Order: sequence, then C-alpha cells, then structure tokens
Amino acid sequence: MCVTVNKYQSVISKLESEVYPNINYLINKMIDEDGHFFSNATNIKQLKTEFTSLEMFERKMIFPSIISTFNASATHFAPNISDIITLTKSKEEKIVQLLLLLEDSTKLISIENKKTDFKASNELFNSFKASYFPIKMQWKMLLIKLSPENVKCNNRDGNSCKCKADMVIEKLAEKEINIS
Repeated sequence: MCVTVNKYQSVISKLESEVYPNINYLINKMIDEDGHFFSNATNIKQLKTEFTSLEMFERKMIFPSIISTFNASATHFAPNISDIITLTKSKEEKIVQLLLLLEDSTKLISIENKKTDFKASNELFNSFKASYFPIKMQWKMLLIKLSPENVKCNNRDGNSCKCKADMVIEKLAEKEINIS
C-alpha cells in the first residue's frame, strides 16, 4: 500500500500555517528593526523575495499537485518529483546563501558596534535552523518516497494512488470480521 496522504498533508499544513507565516513575520521584523544597520540591506530584500517566491511556488503548484496524486479521481498528470526537488533545492540554496551573507554582516556589524542589538536577525536565523530546515528535510524525504524509482505500490490507476479505496475496503472487511 502507498504512503498515506496524511503524512503529506500534515507537513504541508505545518508549513502553511506555522513555518511560512513565522518566517515571513521575522523577515519583515528584521527589515523593520535591523535593516537600517546593514550596509547591504538588499540581501534582506532578496531573502524576502526568494522566500516569498518559494512559498508561492509550493502553495500554488507543488502542494496541490502532490496531494492530487493520492486522489483516485484526479484527471491531470502526475508531477515530476525529480523536477520538483531540483527546483525547490535551487531556491533553497539561494535562501541559504542569503542567510549566510546576512549572518556574516550581522556578526561584523555587532563587532563594530557592540551596543547594537540584532534580536530580529537572531530570531530569524534561529527560526530557520529550528523549524524551517527540519520540516523542509522531512518534506524532501516524503517527496523522495514518491519518486517513480521508490514507489513500490502497484495499486495505481494511471498516476493516481488507489490506496484510499483500499483503506475503505479494509475497514469494511474489519467490520465484517468484528460482526461475525
């Protein structure tokens, strides 16, 4: 039987309801509080642009297409998991590069001006490390499981998983066994 859609929906829900809003809030907070200290404030704006772009790409295209692969009545094509991984990896690498640049400039400025508090930037860096990167790793592992070479399920109708139908049949069978 295929991996259940619940695992995918759980990660998507966490990204959409917790991680993305928190990171966006912290980026905006960093722009408001710390942005004027940076000699290269364009890095913050680039980070915001890259992060927003990745978020929109995933929310509008990736997440719905992945969830639809579990829908037996889906009539559209199956997403190319390798392409999804490659595209998101490219975006995430840009985000990491921008974070490293910001972290370096924050350290340099804090050394030069010991009175400056970079609370917003530290919160942002910590949030990426504690919540964003771990959940994105979990998401990537789930995507890898959907790659054609890793899908062991023969219970497919075209590109769609029929395991949901199997789960209903299994539950009915359990009820019949319990009734007997």
